[in-house]
Amino acid sequence: MTDLELHDDFLPLARAAEKRPRPADPAQWSIAELRGGYQMMQPPAPQVEVGRIEEFSFPGPDSILRMRVYSPEGDGPFPVIMHMHGGGFVMGGLDTHDGTCRLMCQMTDCVVASVDYRLAPEHKIPAAFEDCYAALEWIVDNAVRFKGDPTRIALAGDSAGGNLSATLPILARDRGGPKVAFQLLMVPSVGTDMTTASFMERESVLLTRDTAVFFMNHMLDPSEAVDMGENKHVNWMLRPSDVEDLSGLPSAFVLVAEVDLLFDSQVNYVERLKTAGVDVELVIGKGMPHIFTSFAHVFPSARGYLQQGCDAMCRVLKG
Repeated sequence: MTDLELHDDFLPLARAAEKRPRPADPAQWSIAELRGGYQMMQPPAPQVEVGRIEEFSFPGPDSILRMRVYSPEGDGPFPVIMHMHGGGFVMGGLDTHDGTCRLMCQMTDCVVASVDYRLAPEHKIPAAFEDCYAALEWIVDNAVRFKGDPTRIALAGDSAGGNLSATLPILARDRGGPKVAFQLLMVPSVGTDMTTASFMERESVLLTRDTAVFFMNHMLDPSEAVDMGENKHVNWMLRPSDVEDLSGLPSAFVLVAEVDLLFDSQVNYVERLKTAGVDVELVIGKGMPHIFTSFAHVFPSARGYLQQGCDAMCRVLKG
């Protein structure tokens, strides 16, 4: 790693991660243990109060899916933020990002709809993407059930959820699907190039090179396995930064972490969006690690950055 240093708020998390026992060979890592550790690190946050919380079930492409909806006080109709959690497409769920969703609801006075999409390796690509696309369509058709406005919809997510938030507008554009007004991309995984300088130099214990490869390979069939190359053969949904045509996409706010091996791919994506004529703002979290946005309800250092993203989103959703 370079001389970049983690913010003091995140040092205890990094030390705990370093002490966690894990086989040196990623092939021996336990999915169940990874998921359990992720859940323990990011428990629900009922102390962050919102007006109302409801859960819904809706038909996905191949199963019944769940959605947790956080609503502010009042009668609405409110803009709707569809939130997709991080966790490398392998971990995470409604509870791991409960605090983030509650805080976003508070910060924006919008409805936040959190999607519980299917995880890998049980469900490989494109399961998560098709689940979330189905959720987007369901929200448009059912927003009035939770005082939401189906004409004002934003997408938001961190890491894998940031990837989903970047990819869904492309799918919606190309399929003639729902109109998305804004995309809040928090430390998004938008590329598969493992030859960048940041991939080699900005690694932290909170997202290592081995972990990044581990997550990606669990999304893919063995014949598509990635290595430390550019990995141009991988399904485009995992690398929206390589999509040829990025025109016509909604405005974006891209929040990146300074101490994150994905840094270069994220900055490159912002430049590609700008070149395509998309209104996009980039903010770099100084001293922040890859997962910092999901701790905004815990650390004021992270909260300020999330507030900037929420403010940008509200300027579009609320005019």
